[in-house]
Amino acid sequence: MARGNIIVGFVMLAIAGVYFFLTIQTYIRIERYEPVYYPFLLAILMSILCIILISKNTFLLYKQKSDDKDKQKFNVWVAGIFKNISFSPAIKVIIIALLYGYFMEVLGHLVATPLALLAILLALEVKKVTTILGVSLITSIVIHYSFANFLNVLLP
Repeated sequence: MARGNIIVGFVMLAIAGVYFFLTIQTYIRIERYEPVYYPFLLAILMSILCIILISKNTFLLYKQKSDDKDKQKFNVWVAGIFKNISFSPAIKVIIIALLYGYFMEVLGHLVATPLALLAILLALEVKKVTTILGVSLITSIVIHYSFANFLNVLLP
């Protein structure tokens, strides 16, 4: 699990870097907070979270390696990095995200977002019904409230 998280961390860090350099061009100094700051802030937060993910899982992997001296060498570990990684939930989430883009135009943000989050949590095999409903509803409400009140952006 730690190996897969490290790979995902590096891939997402690369995506965050590209996104950062694409949004830095539109970043203009404005004296008050406006929605133009959001993509820049999102790229920075995404980079920070990726660095945390990489460092945490590298530490866990190093701890596992140091606990078991009979394990294989580091080069053999790098060669088997994609072993036992299931891509099925990731493919499901990508398909749900693509469908979310379509249904966002048809149903609107307030209806499509909780349904998409519900579907993503089900695809990730979350078992508790209260967790699924709570996360999908609370996240949707917080996103809508944040955009409306802090960024002064109306969502469709």
